[in-house]
Formats: sequence, structure tokens, C-alpha cells
Amino acid sequence: MDGIWTQDDIDVLKAALRTGVKRVRYTDREVEYQSLGEMRELLGQMQQDVAAAAGGSSFTLVGTRKGYDS
Repeated sequence: MDGIWTQDDIDVLKAALRTGVKRVRYTDREVEYQSLGEMRELLGQMQQDVAAAAGGSSFTLVGTRKGYDS
């Protein structure tokens, strides 16, 4: 789809992730992903692309944790 995603594409991918299915049919094609991790990564990109196209902002949260020595 050349990076042009829709909310419908996001919904289809989310549904597949919920059920653990790695073969997904979009409007114009069918894709079989190698892993659920690959699908999650793509879902993040899809959401960023759709938000950017809608004029929204996208961001990534990063969490860190400081360990304590005993």
C-alpha cells in the first residue's frame, strides 16, 4: 500500500492481532506476516501515518527505570 494506510486497515490488523492470525486481507490484497511482532510494529507505523495524514501529532513514549544496587 506504499505507506498509505486507513483506519480500516488499522482495524483489520488489530482484529488479526487479537486472534493471533498472521494472514490479513486488506481491501486490495492479502498479506501473510512472519510474526505477531512484525504485525505490532506495522500497526504502530500505520497509526503514526494515519495520525500524520489527519494533521494530528504522533509521539513515542519511552520508559526507563533506574536499578538499585543491593
